Amino acid sequence: MFRMPSKKFMDPISISNEIEEMFDGFVKKYCAPGTSFRPEWSPPVDVSQKGDVAVVRIELPGVDPQELNISLRGDVLDIAGLKPKAGTECDENFHQTECGCGGFHRSIRLPFAVQGDQAEAVYDRGILTITLPRYRNPEGKVVVNVQ
Repeated sequence: MFRMPSKKFMDPISISNEIEEMFDGFVKKYCAPGTSFRPEWSPPVDVSQKGDVAVVRIELPGVDPQELNISLRGDVLDIAGLKPKAGTECDENFHQTECGCGGFHRSIRLPFAVQGDQAEAVYDRGILTITLPRYRNPEGKVVVNVQ
């Protein structure tokens, strides 16, 4: 059930989580079993800051790193790809399955403006780590010329 938090102001991520919970409740109550508005699989993401660098870690075991699409729009990092179902046969009857697979897309708002041309991505043992240095304007302001 959707409950309004007692905080006077909420951060955008909390609002997004509340809305997702509200829609999930609606889907469970009024839609056919198995109906979902979410992607087939949503890998977990950690976003941290180390000095003047944003660090994004996303768990992607079994994903071919060459098949990932990573882009940056302003302060939003988009990561999309496909995780194949590993080691299963078409005629298997599952009694329980928790191993996520399928297409995914994650949009992650970064904690500050970054220099996208200096971003680095490393895939090691199923973990994608993206480092993005903070954008620094050495003069502290931007001058816009009128034409």
